Amino acid sequence: DLAARNCLVGESNILKISDFGMSRQEDDGVYSSSGLKQIPIKWTAPEALNYGK
Repeated sequence: DLAARNCLVGESNILKISDFGMSRQEDDGVYSSSGLKQIPIKWTAPEALNYGK
């Protein structure tokens, strides 16, 4: 999702979009999806809330 918490500002003020909300770090250092979906209400489009997409 596009939210302020997912915007990273790098060198030369280059903006990078990320999302770590659905991942967790495994013992071997690899990230995987958790399958549990949490919706950020402030940043979610109304149609996504209405239709679950």
